[in-house]
Amino acid sequence: MRTAAVVDAGDAGDDGLALPDSRQAGRQAPGSQCRPLGGNHAPTGPVDLRLYLRAYLAGSRRLYARAARVAAVSEAVRRSLADDLSRWVRPERLVVIPNPVDGAEHRRQAQPVARRGCRLRFCSVGRLVSAKGFDVLIEAFALADLGDNWELLIVGDGPLRLELEQLTKRRGLDEHVSFLGAVANPYSIVASADIAVQASRWEGFGMAMLKALSLGVPLIATDCPGGVSEIVGRGQYAVLVAPDDPPHLARTLNLVTSDAELRRRLSERGPIRAAEYAPARVAETVVSLAMEVRAETRQATGGVA
Repeated sequence: MRTAAVVDAGDAGDDGLALPDSRQAGRQAPGSQCRPLGGNHAPTGPVDLRLYLRAYLAGSRRLYARAARVAAVSEAVRRSLADDLSRWVRPERLVVIPNPVDGAEHRRQAQPVARRGCRLRFCSVGRLVSAKGFDVLIEAFALADLGDNWELLIVGDGPLRLELEQLTKRRGLDEHVSFLGAVANPYSIVASADIAVQASRWEGFGMAMLKALSLGVPLIATDCPGGVSEIVGRGQYAVLVAPDDPPHLARTLNLVTSDAELRRRLSERGPIRAAEYAPARVAETVVSLAMEVRAETRQATGGVA
């Protein structure tokens, strides 16, 4: 019996990373005896994850039952899957394979972006949906004591754009906040920022945050359910705040803005952390896992694999 590894991370397009479609996971040629590795890039949240998995698993139970391993993009997703897949997948078959981030390529693509005077620039990247917490972000900026010389660039689009633009206007921030929509090259915008801010309510992984780290931009992020805390080393590589808490985020904006030394340290540490998710490192994990599964298969089949 031969062994094949097919890692499916679902649709991570929200953060600009193209990955195999979930329908390809476990697909085999006629007559093939390959054992697939399944995978899941599921959102993590008290309600959202359950709804997602209920629909996803309805058509995937047979796949998961046949998979040699099921790969999740973060430890938080793996733990959630351990509960929801307990009837079909033993815990030891659930593994973590994170999304790769090519920091060197992102830095190459980060061309200079014009600045309006000496304004302090913040940026936030993501789809404009409830999970990303842009309403919390806007409320926090309305509460923060930043003076008048600042701007917030929001990169991304989604169904809540009009609602968020209206909130921005009601809070008197329309002269400071710009909604840029989806852009071809977000790396230039992120790299031009003095501080990146993500106010997510939950994240399966947190690609936008990891990309900000790779570009050396100081990051403020929410310690929300999901993979964010794993990515930022539980606060070693970013400043973490409570999710859904505009006053806390506002105080943190004030703190990070006023502490140049803190921003310098975060800027230096970010690329170092992001390098741990480089494509070559993630590829090593995939290859190692495939070899492990192959060895198990050979043992189970008396050396035929």
